[in-house]
Amino acid sequence: MASGVSIYDVANLAGVSLGTVSRVLNGAPSVGDVTRQKVQQAIDTLGYRPSTIARSLARGATKTLAMLVPELNNPLFGDLAEGAQDAADDSDHVVLVYGINGDPARERRYISSVLDRNVDALVLVGSILPAAELKPLIGRLPVVQIGRQQDIPGSRIVDVDHELGARTAVQHLLSLGHRRIGMIEGAADNRAVEDRGRGFHAALDAAGVPARERVVVRAPLDEAGGAAAMEQLLDLDARFTAVYVVTDLMALGAMSALERNGVSVPREMSVIGFDDIRISMHLPVPLTTVRQPSRDLGAAAVHLALDGIDGESRILPTELMVRASTAPPI
Repeated sequence: MASGVSIYDVANLAGVSLGTVSRVLNGAPSVGDVTRQKVQQAIDTLGYRPSTIARSLARGATKTLAMLVPELNNPLFGDLAEGAQDAADDSDHVVLVYGINGDPARERRYISSVLDRNVDALVLVGSILPAAELKPLIGRLPVVQIGRQQDIPGSRIVDVDHELGARTAVQHLLSLGHRRIGMIEGAADNRAVEDRGRGFHAALDAAGVPARERVVVRAPLDEAGGAAAMEQLLDLDARFTAVYVVTDLMALGAMSALERNGVSVPREMSVIGFDDIRISMHLPVPLTTVRQPSRDLGAAAVHLALDGIDGESRILPTELMVRASTAPPI
């Protein structure tokens, strides 16, 4: 577009309204041939080139999606966003990614901002706002959740079966011969974490392992939380031989604490995580973990968002990734 030339300049030169220029740009049949010719002549004279955003706004679509994630420095959410953008590229959309960082006021502000931008759909990853506050969004645009954090009537969900994935992880430890298995768990207000905890207990119940042989510590869902929880487990002297950790980030912290305390992985302690973030396979002792297909989750959420209100929720499969951090107890 020529520098400084706007749709207002085209309307003034052609002697028509802004709405008429907009209808010409979008090929509306309601504009007469003479008027259409005047507008096109003004466009050619001024060298005006309408932006993709301006044309999308005129059609009621911006070719833009918004994704709100809990934090930007977690590689899991980076993979979700990458999968979402790859899928959006296929339909000439862009994805705006916002990090909430545990701040409800920030999430409210970002939601207000994306509504002002007239985005075509909203993808929520672990919203921290109450469902009652999010429910009015459903009437304004398609809303897709990655994860079942909030019960928002009318929204669709893309997720994995966290409980089944956790049971698979613990069953792997049991198959190696472990019975005294600890768990490093996250905050109780996170549904995925709670489901992963239920899977832990369900697997041990099915194997007949009594509750007194289970040790559970809750901690923040990051490396520091995992390290602190591992130190706490070691202080208990519970003589467990394996630990199931509900996220890979926490498992990384747990393994660093074990190294500091001179505990060999997996000879003296097996460690298994959940998520399969990229670094997990590149550790000095590669981490056995449950893979949730994060890029596929992001892509599925975008496809569902672009389906408008017609698409159905999806549950994607997890996969056990057996690596060097688990072995039979000595």
